[in-house]
Amino acid sequence: MSSLESLQINGELPSHLQETRKLLAERNLLIFTPNEIQTSANLFAHNLTLGLQTDGREGFPMLNSHVRRIDLTNLPVGKEVLVMVVGGTFVRAYSVENAQNGLRIKGDIESRQEYRTDIKIGDGRVATSAAQFCNKMLDTIGAFLENWQPAGAVTLYAFAATPTVRNGNLDVIPFKTMGKGFAVPDIADRPFGEVFYDQPLTRQLTTPHKIVVNDVPALGTAGDAKICCFNSSGVNVGVLLNGVWCITECGGAFRDLPKNAYLIRLDEESNNPGHGLLEKQLTSPYMLETFKLAMRDLAENGIVVGISTRDDLTVVNFSSIANGTDHLLTQVDKKTADVMTVVARTLAYRSAQANGLILGATIKTFLSEFPEEEVLIPLQSKVAYAIRGYTALATAIASEVSSKKVKFLNIPDADILGAAAIVLSKIPAN
Repeated sequence: MSSLESLQINGELPSHLQETRKLLAERNLLIFTPNEIQTSANLFAHNLTLGLQTDGREGFPMLNSHVRRIDLTNLPVGKEVLVMVVGGTFVRAYSVENAQNGLRIKGDIESRQEYRTDIKIGDGRVATSAAQFCNKMLDTIGAFLENWQPAGAVTLYAFAATPTVRNGNLDVIPFKTMGKGFAVPDIADRPFGEVFYDQPLTRQLTTPHKIVVNDVPALGTAGDAKICCFNSSGVNVGVLLNGVWCITECGGAFRDLPKNAYLIRLDEESNNPGHGLLEKQLTSPYMLETFKLAMRDLAENGIVVGISTRDDLTVVNFSSIANGTDHLLTQVDKKTADVMTVVARTLAYRSAQANGLILGATIKTFLSEFPEEEVLIPLQSKVAYAIRGYTALATAIASEVSSKKVKFLNIPDADILGAAAIVLSKIPAN
């Protein structure tokens, strides 16, 4: 087996894989059936329309990003802007220039020291206030900004938030619950940019163009697309409706994908049971944890032994196991290696199916927005491009559900470049 297309979990298999298939079937961990795909796609579409009809009170939140489609060919040339990413355990800072041949992350070691700086927040993720939270993230970024006044500044807020407009500038109002272990008591009391751009360091920025945006419209903007998707540590889909990017927030809200026994256990033991069930089936960190549970289960049932049950397996291990190339596969007997590969591929297959059906359902729901023959979708995902056959399967499912030809765009640093384009669109050319 060399890719997901060659997965034969439902066909004729050696006896040890038949044992594996039987156990996975009992745990409801086989690939999704055509009926499950169609039913899930219909339910996803229902949540999209219900969210719009109820302003997000039911179905998906369907947040208005206030970001319109941007003509990337009409941005001011030669302007340089600051892009900062706030989220996870670090701040990332970039200098991005719109050069003659388009947007590029600019490296100027003499005046910038490094074109990219990662600033770790540290182990403690509890702040007494939003101001302290911002300063803790900004406290070592000063060298990056030394002797530099960018034409504009944009912050990508990677935590959950509701987009808004503050004094004519794009901004977001953070959700009180941030996730990832962070706790900031007053984070949701006012727009994030009102606090972030009012700290000693950011007050030095003299540009009037200081905005905060969500990463979803930034990704879509980079691809000059009408639909985009994140599948990384979380899942989200953006769609251009009447010329404005809408953020579905489906990753945390969609609960109707068929569940397996391992997912149910992971969800019950998580910090947010019942939330993020789509993310818990699509993304590589959760696929890895599901893989570990499945391999322990198989070991307890006498089907495999040894290294397959180790706790120190990583996301990289998972992807290469699914590809049949991981070095760990050479350290176990052939039977165990075959079982490890089949389990990893089954999880990846289900993820690709789900990724495809949510995108196909989105296109089908808003079909009038997609008169073109081929729909281009910027997809930001490590797992999708790391596992052979993943994107081919996901696009096939998306095309089947939507009745449209679908193609993924893999754009390096797409959210960074898209964010830069959004703030550049606010800056006069002269």
